[in-house]
Amino acid sequence: MKIIRNIFCPLLFACLAISCSNNDYMNIIPQNAKAVVEVDIESLLDEYDFSDELIDRIQNATKVVFKGANTDIFMKILERDDELGIDFDKPFYLYVLPGNVYGATFKVDDIDDVNDLFDSLNRQNISGKVVDKDDIKWTDILDDVSVVYNDKLLAVLFSDSITETMNIQSKLLTNQHNECFVNSDKFDKLNDMEGPVKWVFNSDFFYDFNKKKNNDYLNNINAFLPEGVRPVDVAVAGDLIFDKGNAVVNLELFSTNKKVQKTLEKEDGKFLGINGDFIGAPNDFLCWMAMGTKGEDLNNKLKQFNNIKKYLNVIGLAIDIESIVKAVKGDLAVVIPGTTDKTADNKYKEFVITAKLKNDDFLKSVSLWNDQMVDYGMKMEENAKNSFTLYTDSFSINWGVDKDNVYFASGNSFFKSAFAEKSDKLEIVQKDIKKSVLYVYVNMESLFAKQTENNEKADKLNVWDYFALSADNYRQYKLEFVLKDKDKDVLNILPDLI
Repeated sequence: MKIIRNIFCPLLFACLAISCSNNDYMNIIPQNAKAVVEVDIESLLDEYDFSDELIDRIQNATKVVFKGANTDIFMKILERDDELGIDFDKPFYLYVLPGNVYGATFKVDDIDDVNDLFDSLNRQNISGKVVDKDDIKWTDILDDVSVVYNDKLLAVLFSDSITETMNIQSKLLTNQHNECFVNSDKFDKLNDMEGPVKWVFNSDFFYDFNKKKNNDYLNNINAFLPEGVRPVDVAVAGDLIFDKGNAVVNLELFSTNKKVQKTLEKEDGKFLGINGDFIGAPNDFLCWMAMGTKGEDLNNKLKQFNNIKKYLNVIGLAIDIESIVKAVKGDLAVVIPGTTDKTADNKYKEFVITAKLKNDDFLKSVSLWNDQMVDYGMKMEENAKNSFTLYTDSFSINWGVDKDNVYFASGNSFFKSAFAEKSDKLEIVQKDIKKSVLYVYVNMESLFAKQTENNEKADKLNVWDYFALSADNYRQYKLEFVLKDKDKDVLNILPDLI
């Protein structure tokens, strides 16, 4: 399996970096695939200008991987060379099956050219001898990857065992029409996406059932999904789009179960649009986030996440945090300042959270909270009217109400200083913020400046301006990676990051 990761994955990456009326070549992909990725090589190469430096880096990496073997064949993939026998006008597909089985399938244009390809690979001891069986040609790559092809398709498959892989591949070749991914609702959803690279995967795709440590991952999925909806019923569709100055990933939650799909759509109503009440932070901030929410819905959702629930339970011993959260209605914002303490015990733990209130009735109970928290070794001091500092054995929190805003801040941070300044960076994306129900802005310049101090890679990494995550509603999300130089192509800065 190690050989697969070291050899085959770089080859797939090279294909990704370059990248039906007749769907026969896709029929080998089964409906139970955990993930399917479509790569439109033609669109990638026609729409994006790949620099010579990027091609050289890929070629040099290929030479290292194959330890001096002839790399001409693999570079022909980059050039869409007709001699390979692959139809580069059609997308190719990568897929993952249950049991950590990985595959790819390509449309064959000329089987004679494919024969020549594997004859060449065989002479280089990269692939085995081609064997004819039931009108299908079989071979392997480096004794790990099973390869089958005919005049319609070329498919590769690998897992921990080459014997097991070949048995699985034999079954896939006999897929009935209604067992193929191409005849599923998930394939229809894949077609709805627009980017040159697009995908569909199960929401529990990254969960490894053989590792108990992944329980938090599955618990977080269950917490994020509406009550009564199982991860197995929800999938994620997405695409990747490159443009001048940025790369965008679009994601959408969906279900092929109509009842579950309606439940997902109903969840949209639990989020409010962001008003932009807290678009303020010093320009050197690390991260800023805002969302529009109703307190009752927010309280119910937070209690589903085990880690958050434990933290809220600790705070709840001192103050009635549930009553405070339920009083929220409108914008909720978080800022992580850029002047965070970087000591080993307090690395990036500074934060300020603020939210709009529909009422502040909970303030009437503050004196009662003060009396009760003593039993738990906590105390609270009033710094000014409706402004408090809560002290525990392990941390302190500043909190209070300022007009119709409630705020919580870590020991060295304060509400007014965190949101007082109008950030130039946030002003630029203000329209995007106000079109969203959730918006997260990561200031890449501040982040890399702190992570790469006295590091020779600092200048290379500092080409990024910001990363943003936004949501139109509960189901639809966008991740945007933005360069400082808006005229640069994201793909062509990859050599500088290697």
